[in-house]
Amino acid sequence: MAIERWWRAIAAQSFISDGTTGGDIQIDDLCKFKVKQRVVISAIGEPEKVLEIKRICSPTLIKVGPVGGNIKAVTDITAYTVAKLASIRAEEQGRPPIDSKDTMRATYEEEPTVAWRNVLVDCLGDFYDKDNRFPVDAEVSVGEINIDLPNAEGFTVLDVLTKDTEESFTFPDKLQYYRVKVRNHEDVLKIGLSAGDIASGDYKTVDRGNSFEPDHPNDFPDGYTLYFETKTKNNMKLEIEYWYFS
Repeated sequence: MAIERWWRAIAAQSFISDGTTGGDIQIDDLCKFKVKQRVVISAIGEPEKVLEIKRICSPTLIKVGPVGGNIKAVTDITAYTVAKLASIRAEEQGRPPIDSKDTMRATYEEEPTVAWRNVLVDCLGDFYDKDNRFPVDAEVSVGEINIDLPNAEGFTVLDVLTKDTEESFTFPDKLQYYRVKVRNHEDVLKIGLSAGDIASGDYKTVDRGNSFEPDHPNDFPDGYTLYFETKTKNNMKLEIEYWYFS
């Protein structure tokens, strides 16, 4: 949960290597820490130090220095070692103000992209790609999959001679998929599933410029038939494509 204008407190995290003269701290996970955040460094027998995060260098490496001042200034923390159970934590604190121009600059992706960045990145701001995979926690069990694809394709041009007059087309047995449209998209098409459906108002409307097809392949029953009417014009031709097992 976020707090407006504040950074949440971060519990102590143990060093996984000794501190260095260059202010380097290694921990297991630093994604909650932010640059310019004040942190507290502690170890057995050593005074607590209030420092500032100057840079986050990798998923496990933080560089710290004196609060305020030069972003490149670092603090010698060699006295804070793993043997002394050294750790780093942060108290709840206000976020430093950020100029809107800085925000715009940080989210702008330079040429050749030339766009405001609106992509998924990790906690270090790196793009997810084939080497930096998006984290997914899932259990997947895939058994043997057999997919049989239709081995025959058909095409029929159905003449609809008179508007508002029902015509029908019966597909070959073992139908798997089909697509229907008015040639040149010259009229609106009505499609019913049974004889008389269109007259009773139980039909699908296919507007000019569109075709009609199922949402996905299916094992349609043998003798599967569709019923058609055109809405405004006579002498229309329907293009009917279909795929089936021969």
